[in-house]
Amino acid sequence: MKLEYLFYVSRLKIFESIVNNGDTWSAQVARVGFVSCSYTAKILNLFEKAGLITRTRNWGKRNIIIQPTEKGKGVWQHLKAIKGGLIDG
Repeated sequence: MKLEYLFYVSRLKIFESIVNNGDTWSAQVARVGFVSCSYTAKILNLFEKAGLITRTRNWGKRNIIIQPTEKGKGVWQHLKAIKGGLIDG
């Protein structure tokens, strides 16, 4: 899947939340994007397949920690520049 197909408004909000907050989990990300947990899982699968995030099980708790990869941080820098250009006109 091409990266340009990954980013819509809710997906962009979710990705921004992951990159800016560092360690986070899917329920927290779902609240930021105003989407269901099942839709969030689908988005996270796409991000992970593209190499933008990693998910690690937090043993002892029932959640999975989501972290951006170096590739994900680089992609976010480009998206942030585009987003800033759109806002500034």
